[in-house]
Amino acid sequence: MAERSKTTKKATTKGSSEFVHDTLDLAMVAAQSELRNTKKDSVNPHFKSRYTQLSTLLDDIEPVLNKHGVYVTTTSRCSWSCGEQRGDPEDMRILETTFSGHVLTCTLVHGATGHARSSETFIAPQKGPQPFGAYMTYMRRYLIQGLVGVAEGNDDDGESQQQEYRSQGSERSGSGGGNGQLRSAVTSNRRGR
Repeated sequence: MAERSKTTKKATTKGSSEFVHDTLDLAMVAAQSELRNTKKDSVNPHFKSRYTQLSTLLDDIEPVLNKHGVYVTTTSRCSWSCGEQRGDPEDMRILETTFSGHVLTCTLVHGATGHARSSETFIAPQKGPQPFGAYMTYMRRYLIQGLVGVAEGNDDDGESQQQEYRSQGSERSGSGGGNGQLRSAVTSNRRGR
């Protein structure tokens, strides 16, 4: 008979976890039962949309995760692409190496076991440090939300973006939908034309 996983409560000192869970999965089940979706506390002036700041997200989730022995970490690394390789297979030379962007990795770590769960995304090169920092913050927010299992409130299933797309399409083409050409191309392609 398999031994049952367990969770035990322990005496704590300030900043230490309150519960000891055998696995990352058990810790996350317990933490998610306490977590709530985050509130949108900021406004994007360009799109006039609301969003949750990264600092608000972390303030909301970290105390609950830490209580159950889990912490979040984020790292980034450079991504390089190699140019063509030519010559004798025993003497291969890379003709060119090019910086292609960054890989951002967000990780949940179970303090008791060291087990981790990660999610990562590629960030293309940006024009300067401010756009890079803004994009990193944006992607960190969504990677962490996905790993932890929380969302920003008031999800409209992309409807606001779809309405904006429709209005831009009708302004460009004057046809009211903007995607008639795409629909025709897809239909033609399916028929083998």
